[in-house]
Amino acid sequence: MRSTNIRTQYFVEGECEKKLIRTLIEQKLILPGQTDVLNPVQAHIKTTHLRTLPIKARIILIFDTDMTELRILEQNIRYLRAQHNKEIITIPQVLNLEDEMIRCTDIRYIRNLLSCTHDSDFKTAFIEERKLYDKLLFHQFDLKKLWSLDPPPAFQKIGIANQNDLIRL
Repeated sequence: MRSTNIRTQYFVEGECEKKLIRTLIEQKLILPGQTDVLNPVQAHIKTTHLRTLPIKARIILIFDTDMTELRILEQNIRYLRAQHNKEIITIPQVLNLEDEMIRCTDIRYIRNLLSCTHDSDFKTAFIEERKLYDKLLFHQFDLKKLWSLDPPPAFQKIGIANQNDLIRL
């Protein structure tokens, strides 16, 4: 089990991931921490993003792997590694959050998770869902299957590994 006395900062791809992380934290399934939306594949992490963190901190990056341009992600990882006393944990979503939700539940189509009419309605419904964990449980949510795959070879080539086991309680 990971130490929870080190401050944890999650940087996640979007509002759906933020909602999921908050839900999993509330259920005491993953390490507690602050959650900010910042897609590390598309946006640079800057000093201002880290300014409020103590010297010793854990930074968790959660991002989709359906992208092929990895230059910014690689720069972010290099920048974070240069920060002393910062533990960096990468959690790639293979290929995206929707695929992860299908993999870790009993649904076949993402619209079935929240009884949406269309797949395109999923993100809005996910963010607005007040009893997300209950819905996940109803669909046989299995935390061990969430973020369980290794990232595609292009991500592995730049040293990205799936480190989901480091945040589970």
